[in-house]
Amino acid sequence: MSFVVADVALDRFDVAFTLGRSGAEDSVDPQEQYTPSVILGFSHVQLIVRDVATSATWYCDVLGLEQFVQGNIDSGPYVGLRHPQANFVIGLQTTTPEQQPGLGSTAIEHLSFAVADRSTLVEMRDALALRGIDIGHLFEEAVSYNVRLRDPDGLVLELSAPKSR
Repeated sequence: MSFVVADVALDRFDVAFTLGRSGAEDSVDPQEQYTPSVILGFSHVQLIVRDVATSATWYCDVLGLEQFVQGNIDSGPYVGLRHPQANFVIGLQTTTPEQQPGLGSTAIEHLSFAVADRSTLVEMRDALALRGIDIGHLFEEAVSYNVRLRDPDGLVLELSAPKSR
């Protein structure tokens, strides 16, 4: 099982985190320095969009997600979309003018979705382009091949295939 994290493909057993240390230790027992992550995988992302219905249709049509829940919250409509094979969820909602200041200035540079291999990536890119989806050319990074496109709100999405080891 592999994960794509920050554009780096990692085998499940390579995923680890460093325990908090002051930096003063010169020699650290490797068994003490790294502990397997308790994170099992990606759960969901909640996106604030201009138009929930438009974005929901786009994510379903372009990425193959399925709507499984919808409703209304204080800010208006929301939907939950899930991918039938990849086991992740994208929530879409709007915001009220009163909620806007509380959102802060953080931003997502891009969201990357893993695909099996380069040939699958090329096939998907070509199929989306034939449907009129504005999708970029294949580009290569250190450990992956990628293509990028934008959702209806301009968020950059990436499709990423690992390089062979």
